[in-house]
Amino acid sequence: MKTITLLTCENIQEAYILKGRLENEGIHCFIKNEIFSTLKPDYYTVYGDGPQLVINEEDLEKSRIILKDKIEVEKQITICPRCGSTNIGLGRTRNVFLRIFIILIAVLFVIPLRRKTPKLYCRECKTEII
Repeated sequence: MKTITLLTCENIQEAYILKGRLENEGIHCFIKNEIFSTLKPDYYTVYGDGPQLVINEEDLEKSRIILKDKIEVEKQITICPRCGSTNIGLGRTRNVFLRIFIILIAVLFVIPLRRKTPKLYCRECKTEII
C-alpha cells in the first residue's frame, strides 16, 4: 500500500479533528510531524509545514469528499500568476543574502528581530504571490 499526504494542518488539534472525521467514515489515517509540531507549535507559521494527515492512496477520492470544505480552502491559490506553475510554497523570503545581512545588522546593533508572517511564493520563478 502506498501512502500519500492528504493535507497539512495549522495545529495538532485541527489534525486530530480531521483524523476523527476520516476514521468515523472508515478511512485509516495517521498524523505525520505530530511530535515536532507539539514541541514547536509555531513551525507551521514559520516554515509552512505542520502536522500532516497521511492516508492510503486508494482512499484519496473518498477522503476528498469527506474533507471537501477543508481542502477547498487550502487550494484557493494553486497557480502562479507569472509562470503558471502549480508548485506553490508557504514561507519567508528566499533571498539568503538578505536574510543573513539582516541577522548580522541585528546582532551588531543589538536590535531584536521581529517575526515576519509567511507568504505564498512560487518555487519555480521565486515570485511572491501574497
